Order: sequence, then structure tokens, then C-alpha cells
Amino acid sequence: MIDDRYVYWTAREGQAVNRVDKGGHHQLLLVRTAGIPEALAVGGEFVYYVDRDGNDAAIRRVPRQGKAQPETIVTRARTSIDGLVAEEHAVIWFESANRASAVPSGETRIMRIEV
Repeated sequence: MIDDRYVYWTAREGQAVNRVDKGGHHQLLLVRTAGIPEALAVGGEFVYYVDRDGNDAAIRRVPRQGKAQPETIVTRARTSIDGLVAEEHAVIWFESANRASAVPSGETRIMRIEV
């Protein structure tokens, strides 16, 4: 994910969300994640990411400048979250049941939450 000043990425192995300036200098660890970080989006003053822990998923956010604890926006049990998009005041994503879910397999929903 790229904005006007930085490049952001998830490190699945290191369970982290990072940023570096476009010149490749000043790398910063924004957050060490609880689970495996997946989808990533930037909106407003925040970096949003999907934090997957086993069969469960959460969307969390941290300020672009880092130096703060992550804030949980939404949690979903037995659900996969993909296609994360962030706007100034909203987050949009695709949500589908995973194998451990009670929701019928193959059902995908587009979700939106105001932030």
C-alpha cells in the first residue's frame, strides 16, 4: 500500500505492520500483530489491517505515525476478511465463512462500517 509519503506492508512471518518512506529510508514498525497480518489499507490518519488468528479475523487500525496500541474496529469468528478498503470515515471489506463457520460455505458479503 502506498500513500503520498510512505510504503506500508505486512510481514506475516514477523507478525508486523511496517512503513518506510518512499526513498527507502526510516523504516518504522507500526505494530506487532496478535495474529497473522493480511489485508492492508490506508484511510484518513490510520493504517487498517486484517489480523487473522486461527479461524477468527479482526480489522484493527493504528495511526500512520505509529507509537500507539492498535484499536479493534470489528471482529468476526470463523470468518475470512479480504479486499480491505479504507476511506476517510469508513472501512469496506469482503467477508466469507471459513470451514469452521456456521454460515453456509461460499457465501460472500460486502461489509461497511463507519469509523
